[in-house]
Amino acid sequence: MNEVDELAQTLANDPRGVEIARVLLDLLIGGDDETRLLVLVKLREAIRERRLTLHSPQAATDAEKVVRQIVLDSGTLITADDVVKAAPQYPRSLHHRSGASAVLNSLVNKGELGKLTVGRETYFSSVREIVQQAQIAWMREHPGQGPEQVSPTAIAGMTGLSSAQVIRTLSELLGDR
Repeated sequence: MNEVDELAQTLANDPRGVEIARVLLDLLIGGDDETRLLVLVKLREAIRERRLTLHSPQAATDAEKVVRQIVLDSGTLITADDVVKAAPQYPRSLHHRSGASAVLNSLVNKGELGKLTVGRETYFSSVREIVQQAQIAWMREHPGQGPEQVSPTAIAGMTGLSSAQVIRTLSELLGDR
């Protein structure tokens, strides 16, 4: 069986196969070489993102463990300055805003925390809280749009999280309603 036949069979057996096929056809039919290249690049990015989210998390440094605990214990949105104020004596790198910010951003890159910039301030919190706050901000910018119409790509851009993580979190939030 060649790849095209395997794709057709996979789509036929997948509950969202028709929807996926429609999207691919919309992108490919009548598209030029640049469009096809863009589709290929995006699909490869999706594969890379899936691999990253499936791997076990990287070992956390002492500073990451401390910062993660500070942020999650706060139960609210927190800034790098808040982390500096709450940080214990060790690790010393957390006694400076730049050090705290670097650790916070490392935790966002690992998908353990989310971030949201409001005005000139960047806030950090649990992934769930950040996605929820970004969802609210997005709906304010798009009046008349409900939670089901929120753009996961826009939320990913607002939060520094992967699209896959945003989609999972939005599904959880919608399931809670």
